[in-house]
Amino acid sequence: MISLRFHGILLFFLLAAFLAAACSSSGDSGPDTDGDTERETDGDGETDGELPDSDGDSDDESASGGDRDAEADAPDFSPADRPGPHHAAAILHTFTDPERDRELPGIVWYPTDETEGPTVNYLLGLVSDTGVLDGAAPALAGPAPLVIFSHGHQAFDAQSYFLTEYLATHGYIVAACNHTDDTFTALGNEKLIQSAMDRPVDVSILIDTLLAWNAEEGHRFHGLVDPERIAVIGHSYGGYTAVASVGPSLDIPAFLDECREKGEDGWQGAYEFCDIFLDADATPAENCRPCSLGDARIKVSIPMSPAFEPLFSDNALRNVTVPMLLMAGSIDEVIPPDQVRLYFEHAPHGTLYWELSGATHYTFSNVCDLESLASIEKFRCGEQTIGKQRAFDLIATACTAFLGWRLLEDARYGRYFEETYLAATPEIALERHTK
Repeated sequence: MISLRFHGILLFFLLAAFLAAACSSSGDSGPDTDGDTERETDGDGETDGELPDSDGDSDDESASGGDRDAEADAPDFSPADRPGPHHAAAILHTFTDPERDRELPGIVWYPTDETEGPTVNYLLGLVSDTGVLDGAAPALAGPAPLVIFSHGHQAFDAQSYFLTEYLATHGYIVAACNHTDDTFTALGNEKLIQSAMDRPVDVSILIDTLLAWNAEEGHRFHGLVDPERIAVIGHSYGGYTAVASVGPSLDIPAFLDECREKGEDGWQGAYEFCDIFLDADATPAENCRPCSLGDARIKVSIPMSPAFEPLFSDNALRNVTVPMLLMAGSIDEVIPPDQVRLYFEHAPHGTLYWELSGATHYTFSNVCDLESLASIEKFRCGEQTIGKQRAFDLIATACTAFLGWRLLEDARYGRYFEETYLAATPEIALERHTK
């Protein structure tokens, strides 16, 4: 099993690989705007399968698909398994929190109908191969849903740009930041506990900023952010962040006490990370006995391979009322499925557990999308048994569908979590709470 103590070294290689890959973009101007993009194959020449006919509110799968086909073609419905009708644009911005004297360099993605212009450079010159337009005019007629993305331990804001860009094509505004002191430049774990306390607050700062822009006359996002439709998505430590941001109480001192009581022989499973937490400065969590860092403005949460479930108080997740889609990789050895299941077991009715067969921990990021990095053994990219693009397609589809279903409250997106779609998509295992 890979300990997080290695991540600093791994992310150093990540940075080097990204710099090597940053010389140019493919020049692809983005998704087709006619909505007729073909679905990806599974590598054997077979397509993903047809979209189920259910509307998301019924278990009856025998209904005729005629009327529903017409419904899916309606202009206001953007199928989750295809890129949306827009192109992706982005701006770089440094978010600030004067109260904590904290600066958070970040990115905001959003939809545009422009197809040409300068493109955004991500981390120190990395250019997305989809040609994300820099500062293009937003293609929004009214308030759009806002999604905050939280990166993993010692990663960076654009680590999963395959997903954030995809959401922008579907009309979402997506904001992400570098969680200061827990990025690729932070090679130690001294501030690991500080990060546990800071990350959910960072999410709130991004929300505050976007809503301030929404109210600011003359700003490009004036009147374009919907304060009633806000979601959070995160990967790994960002998955923890996506959970912590919706309100369950934390009790980090209690977790540290458990680690001491168990001793090294008991540091297994979700407690494997006791050593790095015990080595970290615990001062920031001294008053968290327990505490909640949730933001009531967040309506939906999608944690991807969420880490560190024992940081939460006993039964804290049962008090969460926000819909959650818990995502896991079947061969993830950093945060294995059984650790994600701890969240699922303690979560309330309505939470979904979504597992992708053949996916490792880094399948949920663009790490293995770069040839210069994929060969580094410790990223285990060679162990991924699902095709890279196929994985990206399924992850982006699931996130877009869950947001459409739960955040936009459009029942038509519920079909992506029902039997007809799942039967045609064998890479996905889905479970629901029945209690």
